[in-house]
Amino acid sequence: MRKTSAAGMCLVLLAASCASAPVPDIKDADAKMVEQCTFVGHVNGSSLLGGAVQRTARRHAREDATREAAKLGATHIVWSVIHSSYRETAYAEGDAYRCPR
Repeated sequence: MRKTSAAGMCLVLLAASCASAPVPDIKDADAKMVEQCTFVGHVNGSSLLGGAVQRTARRHAREDATREAAKLGATHIVWSVIHSSYRETAYAEGDAYRCPR
């Protein structure tokens, strides 16, 4: 059985994460910005990246949640949690809204 090094596994995961679908154009918002909008659902996303690449991991988690919001027809997201740490996977949560254009 062939062993895979940790560095090799990281490269595989990083390459796989770069091949994901494009990120939809959904705006970040606050509660005031979505007062006249329709709530379409709670969204969340995660990233297996972590450790030394926390910034990238948070971005990937947000992109994952944004793709989920697009499936709901959202135009805006009010983020409630965006988290990563050295020892945990990154995650992002928020409420998605459809606002008049």
